[in-house]
Amino acid sequence: GRRLAEEGEAIKASAMFDRALAETGQWSSKTRKELAQALCCYAGIKAEQGNEELAEEKIDAALKQLDFCPDTSYILLERADVWGCRAQLAPTYEKWEQAAERQDTLYRKARLPDYQVLGWRRSAKKWEDAGDWALAEECHRRAAEVYQRLPSLTPEQSCALAEIETYLGLCYYRQGKYDQELSCYEEAIRLRKDAGEIEDNYDALSIVYCNQADSLLKTGEIDQAEASYRAAEALLQHGKEKYEESLARLYYEWAEHARLTPQKQREAFGLYTKAIFYYEKADDGEDAEIGEYLALSYNGRGVCRFERGDYAGEVEDCSQALRLRAQFPASFHNMLQTAIARKNRGECHELLGLCGEARRDYEKAAEL
Repeated sequence: GRRLAEEGEAIKASAMFDRALAETGQWSSKTRKELAQALCCYAGIKAEQGNEELAEEKIDAALKQLDFCPDTSYILLERADVWGCRAQLAPTYEKWEQAAERQDTLYRKARLPDYQVLGWRRSAKKWEDAGDWALAEECHRRAAEVYQRLPSLTPEQSCALAEIETYLGLCYYRQGKYDQELSCYEEAIRLRKDAGEIEDNYDALSIVYCNQADSLLKTGEIDQAEASYRAAEALLQHGKEKYEESLARLYYEWAEHARLTPQKQREAFGLYTKAIFYYEKADDGEDAEIGEYLALSYNGRGVCRFERGDYAGEVEDCSQALRLRAQFPASFHNMLQTAIARKNRGECHELLGLCGEARRDYEKAAEL
């Protein structure tokens, strides 16, 4: 039943769960634990079908199965997971709050702080997906408090807390609370520096610096934003081969902001060029996101060329972007971006006196 659920066969999975529930006998704790997990899966199917009442019924049945098991720390963990499932499926704030608090209590009783954190972070994701940034903020704060109460943190826990602070900052960003957002990023930077050279830490630290720069620009702190970008660059330049994609992302974001400032057009051109260099090194033809941002980098550099009067140069960059987009799957976004690149190239062809080429680009853009 669980395998069928994972494969998207909801009706067949439901039938198999019903057969399991129809079985009778003196089940072992292991069987009851597995049945409780299956019932949570069953509840998820019913919630997706809009049958919230039946979903709750299945969660209740899962908890009842665990009531027959000895109250060991292992069963405490299983019971907490079921309450976590209820929190994720809860249709109202009140039901979510009750389930989330119950899950937290059980994890705390089992002395599993990392699980407590995970539970609150899953709830944060639930509210982020729902667009309720204030509730997501509350969940991230609860997750952070679990680690902040510990007498000491491992490097891995420091990184996990830094990630929570980063997401908390993004919640503040969504609510326009830029000062609080920047405080979160400062704390995330401190924690990641303390953690040192553990796997992916410097890459994640560079993202925090980029987020910090983005908010500093929104508050008019241009020099401080520049310092954040340069801090991220210095961090990643130590291991260029390892961080090629990260460097490309950094230079692209930096260029996007620089392009909006007239006196930084020349700098934006150089940053787009660096982004293209590193995206091309990282592009193996299999990562669609790298190809997408490589195309956007060509388009951005083309706009910089246009502002400098280098129309032939923009034709070249637009052509590179179009070459890449021709390989992407059909989508509204790709069609729109292709039309924009066609329109931009058409303008340059027109200014260069190449009216036939310009007409073909305009016609294709209009068609798209």
